Amino acid sequence: FFSEVGVPLLIPPKRTCLQGPCMCQALGFLFVSACLSPAMSAAPGGTATLHYWKGRGRANPIRFMLEETATPYKERFIQGKEDLEGLRGEGKLMFNQLPLLEIDGLNLVQSDACIRYLARKHDMLGKDAAEGAVVDMVQAATLELRGVVLGYVFVPEADRASKLAESFKTTVPKFLAPIDKLLSQSKTGFVAGGDVTMADVTLYEAISFLLDAPTPSKDWFDSYPSAQKHHTMMQSRKQMAAYIKSDRRHPFPDDVYKKAVVDTLYS
Repeated sequence: FFSEVGVPLLIPPKRTCLQGPCMCQALGFLFVSACLSPAMSAAPGGTATLHYWKGRGRANPIRFMLEETATPYKERFIQGKEDLEGLRGEGKLMFNQLPLLEIDGLNLVQSDACIRYLARKHDMLGKDAAEGAVVDMVQAATLELRGVVLGYVFVPEADRASKLAESFKTTVPKFLAPIDKLLSQSKTGFVAGGDVTMADVTLYEAISFLLDAPTPSKDWFDSYPSAQKHHTMMQSRKQMAAYIKSDRRHPFPDDVYKKAVVDTLYS
């Protein structure tokens, strides 16, 4: 499925540098420094700001991590091309793409980097290297799972149902069956160890995304009993339970969301 991840990068044509390597390195350093400058982003300990369109997209796992960690944050929705160009002009988007998370004096881009920053900050990467490896693998697999529905609304309407059905037959079993087996062997119900990790949060978000998809039935989830138990456990956690019931939770992407993204990127 096509998704809004493909924001064009503003990279000039490759050419021979006339200023020498030192000047190029200095300019590169200044650009990266601008992206990380505390003066241009949320102050340490203050309220974080998440910049994205008003919809789930690639920002949603970040939202779930912010909620689970009880991190104070606000959202600034991209309304049009001017908003995106404004962030680019301020030097806040290292790769000229969204989402952007302003937190602790940093301008964080790339959704996975944002997730891992929050996980590292709140000790959600596993207690040791072995647990961390499991957490990393499952978290990466959840990106594949949510990819089944991430770009659904960007597909021509006549093709949506068939493409979605095919992905539920192939991609979902490929990644969710091994995760279900892993969870069936867990003594705590968590992906790894005795406490919640980023993989637990992103798995919960991905399955929630799949369950909200316009499929004829939700019976597909019955094939994964351990994942069902994990989903129920995560849904009952204090922060998650409050978020799911709140108006902060974004609905499944619709054509209004699609128009906002397309108008911003391609108008």
